[in-house]
Amino acid sequence: MVTNTQSSRIHKSCDACTTRKVRCAGPSASGSCSNCIRRKTECVFGTRKLARRPNVQKQFNPTKSTTSGSGGTPDATQQSCTVSVLDFATSPPPRPPEPKNRSSGGPAAELDTGHAAERYRMPELLVDRIINRARKAPRRSRPVTESINYVRGNGIFAFESAAANQEKPNSAPRSKSWTCLYHTVLALGCQYDGGGSFQPTEGESWKLFSIALANFTDLMVLPDTVTAFQAVTAMFIYSLGVAGIALEHILMSEAIRRAQNLADAKFIGLAADAYNRTFWVLYSLEKITTFHHGRPSGIVDCDIACPIPHTPDSFFSGDFDWFLCFVTHARLLSRACTSLFAVGVSHYPGDYYLDTIEQLTVELEDWRVSLPDNGFRPGGQTKAHSIVDDQERTLALATHFLYYSFLLTMTRMALRHLPSSEAQPDCARRESAMKTVEHSASSLLELVPIIDLAPYTPIWMMAGIPVMAFFVLFELVIHNPRQQQTAANLALLDVMSAHCNRMDVMSNGALPGDFIGEFAHIARSYVIEVDRRTPTGNTPQAPSNTLQASSFCPQWSLPNVDNYGFAPLQVQPGFSDMSPIPASHPAESMDADEMTMAASHPAGTDVMSLFGVWIPELEPMFYQGVLGQYDGGFTGAQQGLGPTPSLSYEYDNNS
Repeated sequence: MVTNTQSSRIHKSCDACTTRKVRCAGPSASGSCSNCIRRKTECVFGTRKLARRPNVQKQFNPTKSTTSGSGGTPDATQQSCTVSVLDFATSPPPRPPEPKNRSSGGPAAELDTGHAAERYRMPELLVDRIINRARKAPRRSRPVTESINYVRGNGIFAFESAAANQEKPNSAPRSKSWTCLYHTVLALGCQYDGGGSFQPTEGESWKLFSIALANFTDLMVLPDTVTAFQAVTAMFIYSLGVAGIALEHILMSEAIRRAQNLADAKFIGLAADAYNRTFWVLYSLEKITTFHHGRPSGIVDCDIACPIPHTPDSFFSGDFDWFLCFVTHARLLSRACTSLFAVGVSHYPGDYYLDTIEQLTVELEDWRVSLPDNGFRPGGQTKAHSIVDDQERTLALATHFLYYSFLLTMTRMALRHLPSSEAQPDCARRESAMKTVEHSASSLLELVPIIDLAPYTPIWMMAGIPVMAFFVLFELVIHNPRQQQTAANLALLDVMSAHCNRMDVMSNGALPGDFIGEFAHIARSYVIEVDRRTPTGNTPQAPSNTLQASSFCPQWSLPNVDNYGFAPLQVQPGFSDMSPIPASHPAESMDADEMTMAASHPAGTDVMSLFGVWIPELEPMFYQGVLGQYDGGFTGAQQGLGPTPSLSYEYDNNS
């Protein structure tokens, strides 16, 4: 008889009865059943293996040996057992920080711990694999003989083929969504052709755009279609300029809503390609706009599954795919917002921020190296100023701005979380980071003269990023007036001042920039006053509130900087502190790097609101009063946004 073990059991019926499918009485005293005794056959009771039931509880409750071996705590164990959908969109909960010996070097090497297994890692989503697959796939450029579209920006935002289709020029479309798309594309083309204006309600471009605005209220209640999605996205692109900045957030939110509603639709053929193109254009613009305006993104990256289409119109200088480059950088900005600026990571330790910044810096460098070295690559041999074609020069300027602004943001945050000890390695890392900050800000201001001051230029490119770099360089000049690069920095401040004055003149006061020149004058006057002192003298007397504020800050300055006997300004590693702070107040200032909050959750500075321009809101009286000169007739459904110019065809209330 087989011995019963924990993993096996003897059958209650013998093998012979089981084969004949008869009832077995079980083993008797002789060990055989009655059926086998009657038939005089061998009676064997086989054994069977028991299926072990998996212990599901062990997956959520680690053993004591596992917990003690990994150095975990009860809080860490509880965090590791918590599974949430946000874990797929944000970084995993951090482990308890361990001592790390960081090596000196550049922005990426200086944060390298040398222990890859112990560092915090950002999760990889499906959208990352989609972008990597698109970068590895062979992509053809557009033919040289292809005719140039009316919209010069078609190579940048190549999705409006439905509105640009000229196969049936005399056909009368009856869809309001198609009408909004058609007139918005014409308005964009009119801007590139010189018909735009910095002032809203002025210019031929705004006349065409007002037709789309007149139908916007009806467009919002129409069913979700690809054409409606394209129309709202095109209107959002138009609002990136100065004239439509008051409508930018409204149109962007509506475009995101359309994209989310159409995410589960099963498109095939041309409709699928049109949706994919429109979505990735919206994704790129939305991520860049929200990052530079300091707003949270409305597109959740972990819900993205649509592929990146092939766009021959977006190829420049041979095989350079600007569209894919644009999407890749937008994903990098999204990872930074989720991993560094989200509220859910505000309590994470400093090592988490340094490791995340290092990963993002390495990815940014990989993105830079992937660009061709013909003016598009930042820091390459060929400068962007040498590009002859206007459109290619604008794209090269955008790549430089995106690269240096992101590098500047990451380096400033790294300065915030680097150790503040006086050890030589820590001082070397801070010095290297400060040099990176100065180089990034200077590189941005060097590109200011080639900015196309036109109504179609996005406000973040024309004013937002340059103003940010201006104030960073302004702080460096004020706090280090005796450094070797002060003369060059003052010249760059004057370049930015001239740019703002030119912007003020060309926009007829719509973009006032005279106050920027006042800051440049303050910096130059301060440096001149410092130079008048003798090497054995003291620094010029500052206002009492400034001295009081400085007294509460630790003394720190760049190593190996000769101050010629001048007492160094008492500043924090994060640059400035220009307001009085009581002794009981935390050692953070209202600077972009040092907000009055926990050091683990820095907030950005939105410089887009520096220009106090009167831009009318989306009010009925505004559009009725201004656009009434074009057409005095109103329809009941369109009085919410203004008059509808007379068209040669009738509208259909259905999309």
